[in-house]
Amino acid sequence: MSGQNLRTAVRMPKYLGAKIEFNNRQSLIDCLVRNQSRDGALLDIQTPVDLPDIFDLYINKNDQHYRCALVWKRSRIAGVKFRSEPGSKRPPYLRPVA
Repeated sequence: MSGQNLRTAVRMPKYLGAKIEFNNRQSLIDCLVRNQSRDGALLDIQTPVDLPDIFDLYINKNDQHYRCALVWKRSRIAGVKFRSEPGSKRPPYLRPVA
C-alpha cells in the first residue's frame, strides 16, 4: 500500500499557525497547518521531534483546540486524523476540545 492515498476527504491549503500540545499542555511545539480536510490535516513542524500518538492541536486563527491522532510522520512533516468522541453527531473538525 506504499504511496496509496487513503484519505476520505479532499484537503484544502490552509497555512495556519498552530501549536501541538501534550503532557497536560506543558509541552508545546510550534507548527503550521499546511492543508486540512474534514477528517485530518498535514502539519509542518518547526523542529523535528517525536510526537505522542494522541495530542491536541491549537489553531491560532480560530482560537480552538482539536484532538488529533498521529497517522504518520517523516522528519518535519506529519499527517494527523481528527478524532471524534463516541456518540457525537458533529464532525470532529467542528468540535473543539474542552
